[in-house]
Amino acid sequence: MNPALTLFGNADSEHLAYNAWSYRRLPVITNNQAGCVVVDTNVSPMAVYVTNLAYAQSWAAKVNANAHYSAVHQAYSVGFVKTHAQLRTEKMLMAVAR
Repeated sequence: MNPALTLFGNADSEHLAYNAWSYRRLPVITNNQAGCVVVDTNVSPMAVYVTNLAYAQSWAAKVNANAHYSAVHQAYSVGFVKTHAQLRTEKMLMAVAR
């Protein structure tokens, strides 16, 4: 498995296996922190929204983005997630451009 984003459901922290993701520095969003999570798979790259404004602002600040509110999704944007296929394509295009 090669996840681009991992979503953890509601559970006590001691019951969630964060370590496997933390040591690989993969992005993780938990319902405990973010509230409801909405992933819009109809756009490419996928758009990710959360209902907790403070969490959205904190996440957006890390990636130098804005946590804008989407009335359609009834949540705040935290950014986009590219699939591994999209990342591979970008990498190939960059190599060809050199």
